[in-house]
Amino acid sequence: MNKPSLKKPLQDERIAIMKNYLTSSIILMVTAACATAMPTKMSSMSSGPTAKNHQKLIKDLKLTDKEAKPVGKILADYRADLAKWAAKNGPEIAACQKDMKKYHQMRDPKVMVQVRAAMKRLGELTKEQVDLREAMLVKLKGVMTKEKFALAADALRPRQRPRGQGFQERFHLLGKMGLKEEQLTKIRSITEEAMKPPADGSPRKGNPMQLAWNKIVDEVLTAENRKQLQGLMQEAGHRKMVLGILKKVTLTPEQSKKVDALWNKAYADAEKTPKNKFVIYRAARIEAVEKILTDAQRKQIDKLMSNPHGGSMGSKAPIPMPPVKRPH
Repeated sequence: MNKPSLKKPLQDERIAIMKNYLTSSIILMVTAACATAMPTKMSSMSSGPTAKNHQKLIKDLKLTDKEAKPVGKILADYRADLAKWAAKNGPEIAACQKDMKKYHQMRDPKVMVQVRAAMKRLGELTKEQVDLREAMLVKLKGVMTKEKFALAADALRPRQRPRGQGFQERFHLLGKMGLKEEQLTKIRSITEEAMKPPADGSPRKGNPMQLAWNKIVDEVLTAENRKQLQGLMQEAGHRKMVLGILKKVTLTPEQSKKVDALWNKAYADAEKTPKNKFVIYRAARIEAVEKILTDAQRKQIDKLMSNPHGGSMGSKAPIPMPPVKRPH
């Protein structure tokens, strides 16, 4: 007996949940990254690499002994708070992720309620984690100069390790493509299979996520999907080349919205008049830096992007364009 088809609103919700799962649980697992990853990765936040990074930050900021003592205590308290938060909420987050995997059973009303509740609770727990960091930054702001705090705040923002970042960006693009439910299910299956260690215990051959990505592109996406992905990857590459310097600072939500609007217009204009592309992109970068960033952020970029051979690699530098590549 065939299963009854889902009604359109429920089908849309199910697809949204699948995308949410792909871009949160799976992608976080794939990149295995981040100073503020899921709590199961943070059991050693009170010591180890995080503590060493904080010590290095204090040294890099060249704080005086008088400044370093309160800063060191605030960071130590933050690590302790994170460790406690992880110990308390780790099992619940794991349970939420487990419940989110049940979205394929959403014809069952009870499962629908369970999945929605898991998504909501995961969002609440994530906010708690973010709130801990924001509270720590407020304390730091009270004991540091404005300039040193700006550098510290940027250094302490969540960062993913460079390894795997390209894959994260690629998988996020899949979430923008309006893929069908069956495709999303296959993608989830392929990525989860890629993360399993070899059954015989032998070393992995090649990059498992590269192999998974190739399989998704070749076997799951249609020719039209691949063309769409090509366009999205081209736009993402152009944006990174033009506005990548903005990742050197922490943008506020309002600044991020302005940057997105600026880029969308610049890219659309560049597509309409390709011969003026470099002029349009350069103007967009200058506008982003000079009109959207604060004075402190501009100084930070100038310092970080300083060219050791003379000159500057800041907002007015030439823009080398990346070659167009196949989705692989």
